[in-house]
Amino acid sequence: MPISVGEMLNIIKEYNITGIAGTKGLSTRFIKTCVVIDVPDAHLWVHGGEFLITSGYLFYKNPLELLELIEGSALAGAAALGIKIGRFIGDLPKQVIELADKLDFPLLNIPPQVNHSDLITQVLSVVVNARFKVLSQSSTIQDFFINQVVSGSPIENILDGYERFTNCPIQLLQDGSDVPVNSQGMKKIKDENSISPQVDTLTFAGKHVGTLRYLNQREPSDELAKVALVNAKTALMILIQQNLALHDAEKRHSEDLLRDLLFRRGMPIQDQIALSSLIGWAHEGQALAALIKIPEQFLHNRSRAYDLDSFSRICANTVKIRIKNALFTELSGTAVFVLPVENETADEYQLYTLMDSIRKEIEGKESLPLIVALGSIKESLVKVSESYVEARETLEILERSHSFRKTARWDEMDLERILILIHGTDAGRNLIQKCLGPLLHEDKTHISKSSGLVDTLDAYAENNWSMKETAEKLSIHYNTLKYRLQKITLLTGLDIQDSQTRIEMSIALALLKMNNKTQ
Repeated sequence: MPISVGEMLNIIKEYNITGIAGTKGLSTRFIKTCVVIDVPDAHLWVHGGEFLITSGYLFYKNPLELLELIEGSALAGAAALGIKIGRFIGDLPKQVIELADKLDFPLLNIPPQVNHSDLITQVLSVVVNARFKVLSQSSTIQDFFINQVVSGSPIENILDGYERFTNCPIQLLQDGSDVPVNSQGMKKIKDENSISPQVDTLTFAGKHVGTLRYLNQREPSDELAKVALVNAKTALMILIQQNLALHDAEKRHSEDLLRDLLFRRGMPIQDQIALSSLIGWAHEGQALAALIKIPEQFLHNRSRAYDLDSFSRICANTVKIRIKNALFTELSGTAVFVLPVENETADEYQLYTLMDSIRKEIEGKESLPLIVALGSIKESLVKVSESYVEARETLEILERSHSFRKTARWDEMDLERILILIHGTDAGRNLIQKCLGPLLHEDKTHISKSSGLVDTLDAYAENNWSMKETAEKLSIHYNTLKYRLQKITLLTGLDIQDSQTRIEMSIALALLKMNNKTQ
């Protein structure tokens, strides 16, 4: 550890060396060596850390020449200047004292009887001993961090070790994590916002892997603290890379096993149970499959490619934060999850609500539309392949019907499955013509006087065929709605009070909307 000028004077106090000026520098300037100067411009050869000593003979004729020496030496990083006051120089000029004080450069009085050789020997002995102590402690620090890496210690141990060596609480935030790892001292700090930390980064092979925050000082100031920092950062980077490699390997293995479970529907039950155990599925109750995807139409219309790997990671992180024990894998750009049902009273709608909020959260972060599909709840993980097939079909229905920014459940898709089957077929086109053809013609022909018959019928169907609610929805008078409905009956020749007719009209309206989306 470097020896400050003040510490050195305390160690060699038998020499009775005292401070004349620049005493603030006694604790901030450090001695590396001690030399006698024999030329007035000795500052030109200063490299830093020199304790300069002189009898004063060089300056007895003009003590003001000390001004250049003091300024040059202080700026070059010299530790201090010692002068034998009373031998060749009496009182120092006021300007010399003021300059030393201004530069916080220690100006010291060496008693005339002190032998330069003895002083140099003593100072260098202290410097060497201090240096040996630094090397010894540096070795201890290096051995500690090496042992932590070799033994595979947790990252928290590295941070605690750094704090122990430097008395500096520290925090690490790894990339991809919202939860920091803290040293023991950091855990005791209640209000982090009250601290202005020094921030440092961890990089490995040019890749940013984490951020360090020193919470008790702006920067390590002594040599041992620097040694501790370098070794701690090295140990942290090695452990982080080891953890990432292990995590990636486990993640790939788990995802491969999950894919086997999702696709091998004919697998013997005992093999499925074994796979569940290998995946690490700790939940013994019900489960369902859920899929999150960016619609193909959106991806094809983008001016630049979207990083689907990044999208999958964002989905995985968001879902796993909100749903404990969720399993994840990625299949052809689709984020696939197996979700545990935590209690027997839970139903698809509760999970639908949760997944819908997750969809909106990711859409808000990524500024892109998503579709989310849920299969039905199955009795256990070994049956979840059936839920995956349902979720996959639900996702296909959403895509084919151009339903973006939507979350859907398998058990609510009966009508949508019918629509997908007849959309674009002669049967579908004939149904639209039968139920809506005359209305479309009327709306188009009388566009300037249009009463919006198709829109009126659509609102009537969406409001559960209630005239009162439909009139309120359309902001029209009840009699106006009654007139329009009579006109719809007249033009189509259909009884819109008949339940079968209402079903056909609902399907025709849905098919018309699908046609409009695909055009």
